[in-house]
Amino acid sequence: MRNPHDRQRFTTEPSAFGSDATAASASVHRNGKRVWGTALFAVLACASMPAQTVTATIGAGYGPIAIAVNPATNRIYAANSIGNNVAAIDGATNTFTLLADSSAVYPCAVAVNPLTNRIYVVNKTSNNVTVINGARQGVIATVRAGTHPDALAVNPVTDRIYVANHDSDNVTVIDGASNAVIATVNAGTNPQAVAVNPATDKIYVANNGSGFVTVIDGKTNVPPM
Repeated sequence: MRNPHDRQRFTTEPSAFGSDATAASASVHRNGKRVWGTALFAVLACASMPAQTVTATIGAGYGPIAIAVNPATNRIYAANSIGNNVAAIDGATNTFTLLADSSAVYPCAVAVNPLTNRIYVVNKTSNNVTVINGARQGVIATVRAGTHPDALAVNPVTDRIYVANHDSDNVTVIDGASNAVIATVNAGTNPQAVAVNPATDKIYVANNGSGFVTVIDGKTNVPPM
């Protein structure tokens, strides 16, 4: 089995991007923090048979690191960490638009609220969250988060967004209606992932540095006793 810390390189053929494109290369360094390359998305055709086939390959930006889908609009959003933008892909045509927030540096996570058609992108280096209006395909707000946010999750029922801030050891709670921060909740050491149960309004935060999970009550924005 390959050591995950080994340096890896790969190259894709120019034909994947069209006749006027150059080959794309990528490099994963030992610290695992940097990925270089052009976004290449393979779209699979699913059938009743176990086998799946690639139906399209989409070049849509540099340094893709996260992706989310809005099933209501059939749009896909990819965070390009090196390009400092988001590729909004039309699932019907596989064409895309690049959306950029001038305040965003190193977008590394993305989540969608299909009920409001809002897309939320965590920007790790600039310590903020970009809010995109899916109907207009444009940036409508930039919300301050904690230090080096790594992940986020959306509760579509309450229209609240939860951002795990890796280096400030807390979670930023954003109100989706106003795009305002309504609470900052202490978590464990180095929170790195977050998930929401809309049915119970509980938020679960994985703390990489302390080895436990913080459970937050969405009604009170505090960990339950």
